[in-house]
This record gives sequence, C-alpha cells and structure tokens, in this order.
Amino acid sequence: MREDYTYRVEIGGEWVTIICFGFPSVDTDCEGSYYGVDALPNWVQERLAVLMMTPTTKPTMDIEKVGRRISEHVFWVYAPEDIPSDVAM
Repeated sequence: MREDYTYRVEIGGEWVTIICFGFPSVDTDCEGSYYGVDALPNWVQERLAVLMMTPTTKPTMDIEKVGRRISEHVFWVYAPEDIPSDVAM
C-alpha cells in the first residue's frame, strides 16, 4: 500500500468525486468526477465495495490496505502499491 496516497471519494447521487490528498499530493491521475461507481477505476470500485459494508457509526474503523468509511457517502480509499494502468479513464 502507498500510504502517502489517500483518495477522498464522495458519492453524490449519480456522480462520484475523487480527490487525492496526502504527502505528496501529486498523484492526480484518477481525480475528478465520474458518472456512477461503474465508471471508477477497478481498484477504487473494489475498495468501495468493502467499505460500503462497514458501519457509519463513529469512530469508523480503518481497514488496512483498503481505507476508511468517513460518513454515509464519503470514503477514504488507500492507493495500491502499484496503481493499475486503468486509473486514467
């Protein structure tokens, strides 16, 4: 896992927004807005599927190499060690 790259993923209706933050915040290949979860890179979809099964009750739990559910519609997703080539869509 590349702990220096965490993505904030927000699901708002039919749109999903991804923002990269962390140190350094230079990996912006998959930042942006996507029309639906199906349009996200596969590695993000896989992590979201896991995180969507976790409770929203605070404090939320961190899942190693996956991320953390922050609220009902906001997630922190950790980047894989080697981000696959499907990040730029």
